[in-house]
Amino acid sequence: MSNLRSGPGSTSPFQGKVQHDFAIYVFNEECMEKRLPPSTFRTIKNLLTNGGTLSETEADVVAFGMKEWAEEHGAVCFCHWFQPLTSKSAKKFDCFLNIKNGRSSHDSHLMSEFSGKQLTKGEPDGSSFPNGGLRNTHQARGYTAWDYTS
Repeated sequence: MSNLRSGPGSTSPFQGKVQHDFAIYVFNEECMEKRLPPSTFRTIKNLLTNGGTLSETEADVVAFGMKEWAEEHGAVCFCHWFQPLTSKSAKKFDCFLNIKNGRSSHDSHLMSEFSGKQLTKGEPDGSSFPNGGLRNTHQARGYTAWDYTS
């Protein structure tokens, strides 16, 4: 690992910017500690150590903190990335922004939303989309989930 250090006499092929910018847009433990209530952060730390799942309420709290952090970095969408058994990667993008229709077309406005359910579980194939997606919902191949250990 000493080869990857930068500075005088370094033999690293990754001089400067790459090392500085690596993982700066990751909602990691440091970000969580700053953004989440102490009790929720303790729950995450416990999950990292002992495994388990987030409650729906805690997932909503994490999703809100994550959305606020992401929007501060210019994000308007989020992505569930997954690797199917076919060894090819895929991803499904969703948007934080939703149009809320009012009584008239002039009364519509954008709302920024991200729920714990959207954070913790998503569909990779869109089988429940209004257009039917790729297959019937009961034939869906699986779901994506937030890996809080990554």
